[in-house]
Amino acid sequence: STFQLSEGTMGFDKRPTQIERPQRDPQNIMAHAVRPYPDPPPSTKVTAAFLARAPHKFTEHLRVDDPVVRRETLLSLRTYFAGHPKNVCMAVEAGLVEALTALLDNPTPEIRDGTAHIMSLIAVVPRGREAFIVCESVPKLLVLLDEEEGNIRANAVEALRIAAQEEAVAKNIIEVGGVQKMVADVEESEYPPLLEALYTVIAIVDGRDHALESRGLEVMTKLSKSEDPIVVELACQNLQRLCTPFEAKPEAITCGAIPAMIRILNPQEPISVRQAACAALMTITIDIDAKKLAIEQGAAPLVMQLLTEQSASVQLVAIKTVASLAEADRETFMQCVPVLDEIARNAPEDDELIIRSAKVATSLIKWRP
Repeated sequence: STFQLSEGTMGFDKRPTQIERPQRDPQNIMAHAVRPYPDPPPSTKVTAAFLARAPHKFTEHLRVDDPVVRRETLLSLRTYFAGHPKNVCMAVEAGLVEALTALLDNPTPEIRDGTAHIMSLIAVVPRGREAFIVCESVPKLLVLLDEEEGNIRANAVEALRIAAQEEAVAKNIIEVGGVQKMVADVEESEYPPLLEALYTVIAIVDGRDHALESRGLEVMTKLSKSEDPIVVELACQNLQRLCTPFEAKPEAITCGAIPAMIRILNPQEPISVRQAACAALMTITIDIDAKKLAIEQGAAPLVMQLLTEQSASVQLVAIKTVASLAEADRETFMQCVPVLDEIARNAPEDDELIIRSAKVATSLIKWRP
């Protein structure tokens, strides 16, 4: 159709007075229709400027005396740390550990819980572990071992377990009396992560000495009778490390560690637990009296049975234990000489340790004065 604007063909501005109306085309109309602006997809990406400001903002908000602000800040820190490990380092440099340490004794349980959790995330990076020492965080984390509400205690133990991998932090735990507290606590709680943390700390000589002074051998022997196989395995590992000094072996005999380890060598136990018990028995039986007692208690057939396991690590521990016990009774172990020869013959050529250990054990068993 045509629209006529005036009588003439041209208007006063010299434009045409007729406008041709185009044919209706639904498809063409929809192509030019106004569409609603789509919602942006969810994204965790933020600007570089925000990343630079965020650590300082977090630190400032934690120092605000408002439980709601602190709680929300702790929740935000979890998301922020999950973004990238460098975010943790940036937060440490902004003084976050100092602000968190001040909150570890906050009267609100929820704040203590969230703070301990964030401390466990910070302990993953070396800078965070260094800040634990500077800010004196370790003593306050040790105090949280007495907590009974929520996951406060679990998060504190996790922070200590990870941080103790740094030798300086482990020494700090020893200096503030943490070993005694950990031994006393684990005796009552039988908490596996705490046993792992203690195992790391007693790798240091002073830590081991403190544990021995705190009835560590007696406690580990007691825990080796637990119904939880994980606790039993960790207790045996701690026991082995505590029995490294020669003067600790007679005390281990007195505590009943040898019959406890022999009981765990029962084939019905998981193989990892049996391996840990055999390693502890190997360490204790360096002592002559311990060798005789172990053989009297029936350790020989149980240890020889481990030689037939497929795991090379289990075989290696069993070979060394056989070599240790054979010094007290070579005749008993003569029957395992063919097995030792077969292990040395079938072991991979690059596994020199197990080949050499098997040959040494065979020579020791065959030796006669």
